[in-house]
Amino acid sequence: MKKGKLKLPILSFTFLIIISLVFVNAQIIKTNKNKYNKGEGILVSSTVSVNDRLCRSNLEEQVKLYIVNNRDNWSGGEGIDDVRENPSDIPNSRFSSKKIWENSTVGNYDLIVDCNNNDEYDLEEPIFNEGFSVSPKKGIGKVFIGEKKIEDFSWSYDKEEPKLSVAILQSKLSAENENIKLSNLTIEFINIGLKLDSLEVYIDKNNNAQVDAVDVKIGEFSPESSIKANQKETILLDYLLNEGIEHFIIVYKLNPEINEGDYSLNLIALKGVGELTNEMIAFSALPLQSSKLTVLSKKSCFGAINLLLSPNPAPENSEVVFTISNLTECDGRKVSIRSNPCHLPSREIGSCVLRDGKCEKTIKIQREQTYYACLDKNSDLDFNDFGESMPNKLSVLVNKPIIKKPNLENEENNNTEQSTDNAQKESSTTGEVVTEGLITANSPIKIIQNSDPILVLLEVTLLLILFVLVMILFKMQGSRVILEPIEETIEFEEDKKDEKKKKEKPYSHKTEKYEEEEID
Repeated sequence: MKKGKLKLPILSFTFLIIISLVFVNAQIIKTNKNKYNKGEGILVSSTVSVNDRLCRSNLEEQVKLYIVNNRDNWSGGEGIDDVRENPSDIPNSRFSSKKIWENSTVGNYDLIVDCNNNDEYDLEEPIFNEGFSVSPKKGIGKVFIGEKKIEDFSWSYDKEEPKLSVAILQSKLSAENENIKLSNLTIEFINIGLKLDSLEVYIDKNNNAQVDAVDVKIGEFSPESSIKANQKETILLDYLLNEGIEHFIIVYKLNPEINEGDYSLNLIALKGVGELTNEMIAFSALPLQSSKLTVLSKKSCFGAINLLLSPNPAPENSEVVFTISNLTECDGRKVSIRSNPCHLPSREIGSCVLRDGKCEKTIKIQREQTYYACLDKNSDLDFNDFGESMPNKLSVLVNKPIIKKPNLENEENNNTEQSTDNAQKESSTTGEVVTEGLITANSPIKIIQNSDPILVLLEVTLLLILFVLVMILFKMQGSRVILEPIEETIEFEEDKKDEKKKKEKPYSHKTEKYEEEEID
């Protein structure tokens, strides 16, 4: 009986030991504190005895520690996924204050040591089921001038090119610690008399300080009348600004009847609500002043400028008339004529003042090139608007010496002229005097009369040489000159040809004999 009574306490004690071991194992791994702020580093410690191990079944020096989403109860067999994607390697022994998470995120978490590396929780494995929490840190919002700062600019209403939407302010927004849901902004209009159809706020997705299809409209204000001096307006916004940086722009939708003057605004407040903390967040670095808009009088000059050059092509170093036209309601405006494009620094070669939509300027040109007519129709100090510039290329004709050719008679007189010319040549070689009756349109004398001076000089020189040669021939032969008969007509009958040959033969024989006597 005593032995039975003794066994019961022993069994009870053993059961308590087992339970206590499970309990101890459950508490031998834990974080240094139970609550952290977002972004804080998470530290863990092991309370196992100096000569013991976290995982008694595992003899490795390192074991895997998982950070998992919190569960109220772990019964064993549950899969474990680390919220960091990769578990930490920790000593399989006693240690303290080891950082296992550098930049924590918001949530409630448990710790589990996977002793057998099966990616599951087993009942004998160390677990920190009390867990720990990471609370969100209140967001911080800031406003900065954007990279594409909008400079002061001028504007006038142009019915040919009605640009009514203009960006007045670009800024850069930043959100830290948490996403911020933008709720409203407050602006102050500086000048009196601003007439707007609306004021719009956009997220500038491509950061170009202009409204594009990719941009997102997040707020709008439509005034019922002209803006008063120093008038303040709060505009509701609807946009979730994620952690990081984005750009936004404030845009005027101008009314064509806006008064002339200078206009600007101040961004004095921007507010939002933290997505995690649900706390109101006021953006810092405000107020922020916009660029200045100068509204000019409505454009009164219309049409696309046209440039005509006359003559074109033009002779070298000649005068060309530059005619500007195709304009209306532009009288009194100066048109600049330039040798370079209108948007470049001016190289003006002339100008004219418009009358009845046109004007002219005569300019002596030097070379072939493109000329430009430039007219600032809306007085905004550039030539980038519709119809404000027009090029035209001038071609130049280079002067070349012209050689005059003798006039030729018609084809019917060619044969007659040729025979007369031959007769003239024969007469020249034999010393025969050329009579006035032998001068034809193609004769040397006639050609000399109609020729270029240089050719005349050459022909005269050749004639002199020919004359000298004839004189030498006369000197060698004495005073006797042999004249070859010139046949005036040609006999086509066969008998007359034979008779002519008989007459010529003794004449030739006599001549040869005479020459032999002379030589002797």
